[in-house]
Amino acid sequence: MINDIKLGFKLFPYTLNYKGLRFSLILFIIIGLAFEAVGFFAYLPTLATLGAYYIVLASLYFVQGINQMEYNYLFLSSPKRKRIITRSETLVSFVCQTVALIIFTILRTLVIFHQKDPEIALSFKFGFYAIACAVFIQSFYLSIYYRFPVAGYLLILLMIVPMEIIIIFDKNPNMFMALKDLPYWLTVLIPFIALILGSLLNAFIASHIYKIPIKESLLKSSLSRATK
Repeated sequence: MINDIKLGFKLFPYTLNYKGLRFSLILFIIIGLAFEAVGFFAYLPTLATLGAYYIVLASLYFVQGINQMEYNYLFLSSPKRKRIITRSETLVSFVCQTVALIIFTILRTLVIFHQKDPEIALSFKFGFYAIACAVFIQSFYLSIYYRFPVAGYLLILLMIVPMEIIIIFDKNPNMFMALKDLPYWLTVLIPFIALILGSLLNAFIASHIYKIPIKESLLKSSLSRATK
């Protein structure tokens, strides 16, 4: 398992458009932290949760890099291809998202326990449920997107739904009484549980579709960005 993770990270610098992916990763983390900070000081839970989205989404760039290795014909003929696609990709995604969730949990816990208004604190707490939905979907999003782009776009739309729920919650928190009364420790665990379930689902999906070639249109798009 450790070797699979190391292999995944070692491949990242050799992917198409490596500099672009690295720049986007860093940019998403900076934007996420900025939104978290502004959301906290301005008492805007929705903006803070959007910042958490950016932090979690940043981890996808590592996985995207591994997926783009399939544009290399030498990689396609490699005996390690199946291992990389079905194991390394899932494990790298799991590790990166776990780190992102730990950062999010620490920041959000500090915010909640320093928030004097219980209603605002509750809105910040509800962000855990939105992030749980996001990490579950994005755990298997890229495996599907590069082979079934339409389904991938639909999954992106599903990731927007939790943000809409948070907006509704801010206006009428009594609609979600069951989630409202959950112990804090369980609320914190829910995103990690969602990540584990999403990663297991990704491993299952990848093991069944890795033989399907990636879409040529996505290949041309990536090659165009990489040569600019």
